[in-house]
Amino acid sequence: PAAFLTPYFNTETQFRIGSISKTFTATLIMQLIEEGRLSLSTRLSSFFPQFPAADTITIDHLLTHSSGLHNFTNDLLYFSYIDSSMSRASMLTIMADPPLDFAPGSKHEYSNANYVLLGYILEEVTGKPYAQLLDERIVQPLGLNRTAYGDAIEVYKNETVSWVWQSDGWAPPGIPTTDMSIPHGAGGVVSTAAELTAFLRALWQGELIAAESIETMCTLEEGFGKGLFRFPYGNDKEAWGHNGGIDAFLNQASYFPEEDMAIAFTLSGSRLGLNQLALIILSYVFNEP
Repeated sequence: PAAFLTPYFNTETQFRIGSISKTFTATLIMQLIEEGRLSLSTRLSSFFPQFPAADTITIDHLLTHSSGLHNFTNDLLYFSYIDSSMSRASMLTIMADPPLDFAPGSKHEYSNANYVLLGYILEEVTGKPYAQLLDERIVQPLGLNRTAYGDAIEVYKNETVSWVWQSDGWAPPGIPTTDMSIPHGAGGVVSTAAELTAFLRALWQGELIAAESIETMCTLEEGFGKGLFRFPYGNDKEAWGHNGGIDAFLNQASYFPEEDMAIAFTLSGSRLGLNQLALIILSYVFNEP
């Protein structure tokens, strides 16, 4: 019913968080590395040899977007299946078909294919679905209630749809809603702003991985960390986190280690850009104009 689509939010409303999912995926990968079940030098060919240069591409390349794998979400073809349930085999064919955009390790360029593959690798190593790994290794240990691998949006379960601004007000996006079988470890997680801040604080406080692993995730290569980016603020403050966009959802979650402060916002639609909104919020938080 149309009444169910009326925007209404509370602290438990679930949002699609898009690429903030990559921080969850990177955390799960670091857990397996700490357990000795993977390493940063593990080759893609150990799992999916059908990819070009699979013998050269490593877990490290995937984590830092330096694999050269083409970003399938940039292609017009993507919108022909965006709302279709896609099998892993179909997604692997789509991602393995294009030639590399560049030689592995020669540069860094954002590609969702990297983190879809990392999600699949997590499943290969553990023999468990990504959704189960997320639940067992992050959600349950932290006592989260509204963070999970997403599915079709059900508004009566306090899950929100996304919106775009038009001249006469807010309206549903003009493109189909993404089927969550597609983004997987690159963008398949749903959560709330409060639980995103809880996740980031727990991550830095050693509840999920060791301090050495956090340091590894925060080591920048041409501005790319491993599931994290550096967000500078002013002349003397910095946060670590990730932006996330899927359909018309816009999200950001970040953590300021020196201040022990996490900030997240989840938007079902926005007339402001993420950076503009973040600066407004941070100016208020730090008592600046």
